[in-house]
Amino acid sequence: MALTKEGFDIILGSYHKNIVQRKLTYLRNYGFFKNMPDSKLLALLHFMKIVKYRNKNIVYTEGDPSRFVYFIREGEVEIS
Repeated sequence: MALTKEGFDIILGSYHKNIVQRKLTYLRNYGFFKNMPDSKLLALLHFMKIVKYRNKNIVYTEGDPSRFVYFIREGEVEIS
């Protein structure tokens, strides 16, 4: 099988565009992002990454300096 570079770029570009659109849609669920222009959200996405944690994993301990803002896409967080 073979795929041209142009075909690959089209497919990959479409896939990437779809992923970015899903991320933008997700962020718009938060009120403070709802009316933000796409250009600003895209710039913000540049600095964000998806992180997955296992069950019972501690992501923050009270008193530690805050280094991240977390947007929970699925699952649960226990604050104690």
